[in-house]
Amino acid sequence: MHRRVKKIITLALIFTILVFHTAYGLETTKLEDIGVRLKALGLMIGDPDGNMRFQDNITRAEFAAVSVRLIGKESAALQRKGKTKFQDVPSTHWSTGHINIAVENGLIRGYEDGTFRLNRNITHGEAITILVNALGYGSKVQGTDWPNNFIHAATELGLTKDVAIKAETPATRGDIAVMLHNSLTIPLGK
Repeated sequence: MHRRVKKIITLALIFTILVFHTAYGLETTKLEDIGVRLKALGLMIGDPDGNMRFQDNITRAEFAAVSVRLIGKESAALQRKGKTKFQDVPSTHWSTGHINIAVENGLIRGYEDGTFRLNRNITHGEAITILVNALGYGSKVQGTDWPNNFIHAATELGLTKDVAIKAETPATRGDIAVMLHNSLTIPLGK
């Protein structure tokens, strides 16, 4: 009887695992694992409840914070809160220190009209450019056909593996999580 109970429990577990994978997909499980790792590393922290919301877009302000964490300058960003060089960024906004550090480190720029556009969703092209810069490969990118030249460099580095890239399309938090995860195995280019 003991063997029979073990067999039933084993079959029940296998069935549960199959149902879970069918209902949620292997990609969801992989993305959740990536999210746990990125949270543990302090690169992505989620919303106030800790939810990663992988299907949501990510703003330029949020991504500035992520990029500063990637280069290990979170504490410097907390010290640099206040005025930025951008006319549309209030000095009291939570992201000012991250924006200042990201700009000072050559990761991100504003727009030609002197704005940063805090709440605008970051595009794949913008996010990839920032990540390539953060990894130290920005100065090695060839050509002037932005953002395609950065997308090409990112693809060669393996940064965009498992992400469907469309240059002008807003990047989701899931896209960013996968690219951040990919960046962890790319040697620094400096």
